[in-house]
Amino acid sequence: QMGLDDRYWLPRPVDYYRFVLAHPGIDGVLCSPATVRELQEFISALAERPLTQQEQDYMIWLSSAATPKYFEA
Repeated sequence: QMGLDDRYWLPRPVDYYRFVLAHPGIDGVLCSPATVRELQEFISALAERPLTQQEQDYMIWLSSAATPKYFEA
């Protein structure tokens, strides 16, 4: 847990699929939903608008804050 309060957007698991699919060089993703509900959430996420650049940048920031060792130069 990062200790972020309600002012911060906490992306849903399906938002990470949306993040990947927002890049034009990506044709598809492999996923393995464990339940029917997860599959339904994934299908619903595909119908949502693409992430904005600001949302993508925030997700990169959030990931770098959570796992800094992967973002070190």
